[in-house]
Amino acid sequence: SYYSFPQCEGFNESPLRRGMRPTFHHLLELSRLEDNYNLERIDAVGHNVQIYVGAEKNARRNAAQTVFVRGITHTPGITSVPGARRTLLQGLDELERAQSNAKVTTQSSSRIYIHSLSEVEGSSPEQVAKEFDVVVDKLKSRLAQRLLKLNVDEIEAKVRVKSVD
Repeated sequence: SYYSFPQCEGFNESPLRRGMRPTFHHLLELSRLEDNYNLERIDAVGHNVQIYVGAEKNARRNAAQTVFVRGITHTPGITSVPGARRTLLQGLDELERAQSNAKVTTQSSSRIYIHSLSEVEGSSPEQVAKEFDVVVDKLKSRLAQRLLKLNVDEIEAKVRVKSVD
């Protein structure tokens, strides 16, 4: 098990980082979530996935609950339809399991964030973004029923593009 005592938290143990490799917090962009949401971590099955339930900090009252599935993948090909489909299905499976947790309400919205650590080669960032938009549009139509059932509002993917210098 991993324990983190970050300086930014006065060297106190961070429960949101517990059991997580030190670099995961940065790779999953959790500080961005912590700035805007009151988060509580719930169990995930995958080793490279974290699930959080949160409500906006600045909401006036009865803030809507959001379920965040944050994952890291080392598998190449996330920018292709089969690769993106496989990765998205894994995220949806985690989200489905999270929906059965008593802390998650049926009205909660859901957001999926995937960080691909393998580099995409031979394309500019603009080309990758354009091609990935096409891939996501295809997946949205194929998985529409499941995305609606799980109240998925946002799917965010971060990929590394090898420079062509």
